[in-house]
Amino acid sequence: ANQWSAEAVDLLVDLVESTNLQVLELHDPQKHPSSRAGLNVNDFARVVSSLSSNYTLERFQVDTCILNKPRLRELQDELDFYLRLNQCGRKVLLQGNGESWLQATNKAQDEDFSVLYWMTRHSINYLGNVQRL
Repeated sequence: ANQWSAEAVDLLVDLVESTNLQVLELHDPQKHPSSRAGLNVNDFARVVSSLSSNYTLERFQVDTCILNKPRLRELQDELDFYLRLNQCGRKVLLQGNGESWLQATNKAQDEDFSVLYWMTRHSINYLGNVQRL
């Protein structure tokens, strides 16, 4: 099977780390999934890891197949978690705005307990200088 080149993976990782986009979709012009280039699971792990520093991307889709699938479910869950964090407004932590933080945590509370936990746990690092409301 065709595989993504190291340069293509590096480009995708750099794009995910540096984009301010909310949606990133990369479509392969090949119509049949078996003819698409495959992404090695270790390279997919690099892409997922790059989302830890991206606070804006809310939807991510790449038309590819993942080769060597032993950790695929775990990586997909991690990818989905970062996207849910961003959908709930994780970027407000960078802004240091207490009111926006309250709105984001209320949204997280409705969405997912693990997202709410992450937002609360990390808020001390980002909101330490915000005065009490």
